[in-house]
Amino acid sequence: MSKFIKEKFICYRDGFRIAGTVLRPRRNNLPIAVLSHGFLANSKMMSKYMRVFAESGYAAFCFDFVGGCIIGKSGGKLIDMSIQTETDDLKTVIAFAKTQSYVDPEKICLMGCSQGGVVSALCAAQLKDEVEKLILFYPAFCIPDDARNGKMMMFEFDPSNVPDILKCKIPFLKLSRIYPESVLNMDIWSEIKKYTGNVLIVHGTNDKIVNTCYAKRAKEEYDDAGANCRLVLIDGGGHMFARKYDKPAIEQLKQFCSQLVIRKYESADLKTVSELFYDTVHTVNAKDYSHAQLYAWAKDRDSLIKRQNDFQEQTSFIAQIGEKTVGFASIDKSGCLDMLYVHKDFQRQKIAAALCDEAEKPFAAITTFSSITAKPFFQKRGYTVIREQEVERFGIKLKNYEMRKIKKISENIQTEKY
Repeated sequence: MSKFIKEKFICYRDGFRIAGTVLRPRRNNLPIAVLSHGFLANSKMMSKYMRVFAESGYAAFCFDFVGGCIIGKSGGKLIDMSIQTETDDLKTVIAFAKTQSYVDPEKICLMGCSQGGVVSALCAAQLKDEVEKLILFYPAFCIPDDARNGKMMMFEFDPSNVPDILKCKIPFLKLSRIYPESVLNMDIWSEIKKYTGNVLIVHGTNDKIVNTCYAKRAKEEYDDAGANCRLVLIDGGGHMFARKYDKPAIEQLKQFCSQLVIRKYESADLKTVSELFYDTVHTVNAKDYSHAQLYAWAKDRDSLIKRQNDFQEQTSFIAQIGEKTVGFASIDKSGCLDMLYVHKDFQRQKIAAALCDEAEKPFAAITTFSSITAKPFFQKRGYTVIREQEVERFGIKLKNYEMRKIKKISENIQTEKY
């Protein structure tokens, strides 16, 4: 028996049939992934990515856009398609996916390639907090500019006088004026930055269809909006990541979509944890401490090696996504949360909260000595400042805060159930 279930599904948007496939593990409470294909392609181009999601524990939904395929199984014709209709298609599939008995409707990841990336980004911006993660492979954020320039792929026209039907050298390919007109006046950057969650953008440096400047601008806009955005450039990769360029892209996808696991610390983790500690201090905490203070705090990547005994004597946890260590925490027998660090590339993904949830479980009261940087995080978790203090390391003074949390009765009751 296969460990996955593969099923076809059908849903409808404004009377148009949307046909797709879901691939999922044989269990329930699965996070949702909805994958969107590119211009004139179909869901088959997403099948390898659908498999990655299923192997990572998702119910992965792939579908053909209405009128968006040269060869597809959904209804509609090319002249029915626009960026707006595809956004509506995607929202329809998301709504359908959320009704399935085997999913967790509060955990949604969207992935799109090329035009499907634009559609996914717009949809995430509209749904906002409903979308947990957004993955964009070579997203075609050039589409509004192309429309304003009167050249969209093989279709050329006068943007000031768009004809009812757009034709090209391929006789059977025809688009209606709604395709360019839906984006002519669109400010794509102000639209997509309404999403402030977790974003992965993967783009090839040799993309001849969508210049990498669009991916770089998207990264800037997401960062400016407060999103947690990671941009990965595949050296030499073109549009659609042919052959060898798809492998690193898939590795990025696996890492990003893998589920967070909190496990107990093992002695073999020490070197990785020490390197993570150094990198995090010298990047995440750099906004609140001087270079000299950061150096005193974490001298080098082996700074924690000598603390092996502390990790073993305390209760220590590792946060892991796939094979990558993305955070760690340790708490002593008295309930003092000694260390809590999250990888610099995985900030604002609720990893620190997950580590704290695990570390705090056995204790009715928890104390910690927080950095300036971490103070707001602990305050949101119910910690209060006992006192501000300065500690000295290698002759350098660093400010921190002694903070304490007393659990509510309901939290203590919940703890006893574990």
